[in-house]
Amino acid sequence: MLNNKIKIIAITDLEHSAPRISNLLYYLDDNLFDKYVIGSDYEDFLDQDDMPNNFDKKIKLLTFRRKINFYRSLKQSIPLNKTNSGFRNSSFFLFIKKVFLTIFLNLSFPDQYIFTLKNYIKIFNDNFQNLNEKIVVVSSFPYATSHIAAYKLKKKYNNIVWIADYRDLWSKNQVYSFNILRYLLDTMIEKKIMKYPDKILTVTNPWAQKLQIFLKKEVDVIYNGYQELSESNLIQQNFLELKEEKIYILYVGAIYFKGQDVNLFFESISNLKSKNIEFHFMGKHYDELSNLINRFSLGNIVKHIGQYSRKDSQNIQKKYDYLMFFDFHTDSAVLSLKLFEYIGVNKPIICIGGKKNSESKKILNQISRGFILEKEDQIIDFFENKITKKGISIDEQKSLRFSYRYRSQQLQELIFTLINKT
Repeated sequence: MLNNKIKIIAITDLEHSAPRISNLLYYLDDNLFDKYVIGSDYEDFLDQDDMPNNFDKKIKLLTFRRKINFYRSLKQSIPLNKTNSGFRNSSFFLFIKKVFLTIFLNLSFPDQYIFTLKNYIKIFNDNFQNLNEKIVVVSSFPYATSHIAAYKLKKKYNNIVWIADYRDLWSKNQVYSFNILRYLLDTMIEKKIMKYPDKILTVTNPWAQKLQIFLKKEVDVIYNGYQELSESNLIQQNFLELKEEKIYILYVGAIYFKGQDVNLFFESISNLKSKNIEFHFMGKHYDELSNLINRFSLGNIVKHIGQYSRKDSQNIQKKYDYLMFFDFHTDSAVLSLKLFEYIGVNKPIICIGGKKNSESKKILNQISRGFILEKEDQIIDFFENKITKKGISIDEQKSLRFSYRYRSQQLQELIFTLINKT
């Protein structure tokens, strides 16, 4: 019996493109698609909880191991803090390592993985070159090598439908850090290879508009989403007790002190009179966070509760009364994965600072669940007078439209449209 399923092949390192690409593929209809990933082995970099349930049973993984990864070796040799003594944590040693890392990244064009470009292409050739039916190839930035591999395959095989996905931007990245010569090289090669995709995707509308102007091609938007995870039992044993009489607000994940209004928040809550509120921060330790807590004498109401796995984190979030994040004041287009995760937990969301009318604020208004606090007086008034233990009513049906399951259906519809066109 002939297999009439569509073959869809993601050429990407899931170490970097998960959870977006892993979830978009996972939820495609198993009766309609044979799903593959060609990329480096992610086993040492992602936990089982980072992937959808039984991911490796639904997706065929065609992976290779990098023999040498200079970038990761250099990066891992630069400690995030100076908790240990000795030469390896000395200021001089850290400075030298950072200099070498900067030089290496500037010389690695278009990225540090270009040396394994042949691995992606060889695995594809070994497994798919003799097939006559349409094959859908998805590449994902980061990193550019993924797009270059797809470009070379697209030029070689007439039966490939290529979808180029920009989870992050390339030369137009809001935190692009290379010199002008490198920028010119990046823009040149990006414009060259991006003539060939059958469809270009990105994750926010402003980025789509920016890419359309730059590439002079239509760019579609498929937002990121939240990953559906099973309940965890670990937190029942190890998580701290939350008192019934208090209101608890949780912040999860990375903090960008230069791009977010963190100082505004701490200055504001230092003036609170209420004693029944606690703010908890989950994630890696930041010296800057500890310094702010000490500077404003907030140790009694602001606490760092440590790091947890993705599954434990999402289940811990369900215990809190409110979830909080800092919006970006550097780029109104930035949509953090944290926001989608918060939506999936179905709790009220507090947005602190950032640009007016940002993509994050538009989504919060769309789901009627967000409290947007942009100024000090708004922050003080909300936490002093308006916050309540019962929060607000939540329309969980609206949340489902922000899941990766829903996003995958959008991708599926797009794939059929493209196949019918070509």
